Amino acid sequence: MAFPSPSGPNSYIWNLKQVYNARLGNNWPSLPAIGFFGGGYTPTVTNVIQYINITSSGNAIDFGDLTQARSTQNSAVASTTRGIWQGGNASPVTSNVIDFITIASTGNATDFGDLTVARRSGTAAGNNSTRGILAGGSAGAGALNTIDFITMATVGDSTDFGDLATPRYRLGATSNSTRALQFGGSAPGDAQNDNIDFITIATTGNSANFGNLTNAARAMSGFASTTRGCRIGGFSDGGGGDPAGTFNIIDFVTIATTGNATDFGDLTEGKSYLAGINNSVKGLAAGGKVPGAESNIIEFVTIASAGNATDFGDLIATVYGLAGSSNANAGTQ
Repeated sequence: MAFPSPSGPNSYIWNLKQVYNARLGNNWPSLPAIGFFGGGYTPTVTNVIQYINITSSGNAIDFGDLTQARSTQNSAVASTTRGIWQGGNASPVTSNVIDFITIASTGNATDFGDLTVARRSGTAAGNNSTRGILAGGSAGAGALNTIDFITMATVGDSTDFGDLATPRYRLGATSNSTRALQFGGSAPGDAQNDNIDFITIATTGNSANFGNLTNAARAMSGFASTTRGCRIGGFSDGGGGDPAGTFNIIDFVTIATTGNATDFGDLTEGKSYLAGINNSVKGLAAGGKVPGAESNIIEFVTIASAGNATDFGDLIATVYGLAGSSNANAGTQ
């Protein structure tokens, strides 16, 4: 992504004097809040990465390709400079691949390293400004309790962090700079649940109970401000006596405390297998499965004030099982 030089709006070449003056005057241009999404089903697995400017509504633009076509549900983390995807379903195999993009320049992803164990089926990612976390998922049969972490500024394989309290997959997730939250999901003998767990990102160790969602669900996503964590969407097959349906629910918690979630508002329609991203103000929901179809819709809320979602724009194509993040996510603030 290039910035116009002082020579004019159609010039993107900076001479040394222009660079010096911009640096000296603290006028060096910086990236806007870039949100990005990668992978998913269209309905076959895709490697497409696409991006938006979160501060202004509009449609997504092609960024490049992942190193491997795969469904990546809730696996993405980001620093202010890098976007990273971890594992996924590279049908017919389960992936251990970690790959990354440099957010400032469009292009294809590059290999970062490998997870401690290949996993798919709705993992739960989160990050602060330096670490990326990945929790839960499935190795293809059964749920995992594994939590890994990476140092986002380097490259290399992930390292063991600890364990989820209960093995789970088809999770939702979000984080701020201190805590990463894991929402709902499926567990052995439990088709969907309403549990919220948390970890402290800067340490290592096992997850702890935070509270409960407003309903039991799986295949949801999330976004956060520095203070609020929101769960979005999800579905239930009615197993275990839970009400069945594809949900338009948005609920929220205050991340610094523990306790049960509170109603925030509604998505424009019920969705599962969607992606959630945010900057410091907006939370966005993108793509997903709606009853009988897939979605290309991007919608948003203002995280500080409860209310229903509003249209933002469209993805390049209908897609579900994707993952996204941004260079302005709550973990980087």
